[in-house]
Amino acid sequence: MAETPQWAWQEWKPQENAFRYLAILCAALVLMPVARLAGQEAQSGVDVRATISSEAIYAPELTEGPRDGTPLDGAFRAVVYPMVKLSEHWIVASAVQFSSVPYFTEDSMTPEHAVTTKCCKLTLGYSRFWKSGSLNVRGSGTSRSL
Repeated sequence: MAETPQWAWQEWKPQENAFRYLAILCAALVLMPVARLAGQEAQSGVDVRATISSEAIYAPELTEGPRDGTPLDGAFRAVVYPMVKLSEHWIVASAVQFSSVPYFTEDSMTPEHAVTTKCCKLTLGYSRFWKSGSLNVRGSGTSRSL
């Protein structure tokens, strides 16, 4: 009876796995320069990220007043996260939400369709780094409808 290898790598033969070795070599060549650049940070700039979602709503309540429409409706929500780095130490960041009515359950009884905008968070930050420590101060405000 032949002995069963204890480890999966004991079955590997270089001539049969040439594609694997080539893939690992290519990945290493591509990722090596990226690893060196990962520690760099810009002096100033803008970064904007977002999340977007949508939904189809079926609710018999939509046919009742004050809506008096069809039981089927659609809605969306988008949250945008802009950040502006003003200098090496100062940043301004925020979260702004755009949503259609009705997206949330509490909006299902409003009479018409609309798009609402809400500034969920606004942050002003200061950071400073030294060899022996760091200082990071942030002040923020939340929830204001626009």
